[in-house]
Amino acid sequence: MKLSEWILRSRQVANLTQTQLGDALGVTKGNVSAWENDRHEPSWSQMIKISELTGTPLPLPKSLDSTVTDWPFRLSRADFDKLPPDEIERVNGFIEFTYANWQHAHQTKSKKTA
Repeated sequence: MKLSEWILRSRQVANLTQTQLGDALGVTKGNVSAWENDRHEPSWSQMIKISELTGTPLPLPKSLDSTVTDWPFRLSRADFDKLPPDEIERVNGFIEFTYANWQHAHQTKSKKTA
């Protein structure tokens, strides 16, 4: 799923308008519209806040097995490493939480098709 689709679906699931989501994130309705129309991307901290506000897990790369060696995020590794330690810890915790949810959902889906 594209990031723009995730933002739109997350907002709709939470029954929020673009204005309401923007207000909650401290950005304008235009920012939210630009994200949903794939003209710009939110920051990692904004993505985490969207996920927390809407209760939807962050979209994960299609393949999360241990053989993946590429940095799987749009934020460069160098920019990620520049984040303050508390933000890095928060992002890592959220990624672990999201991955665990994805893994649980994937295992549940596999059991249903077996």
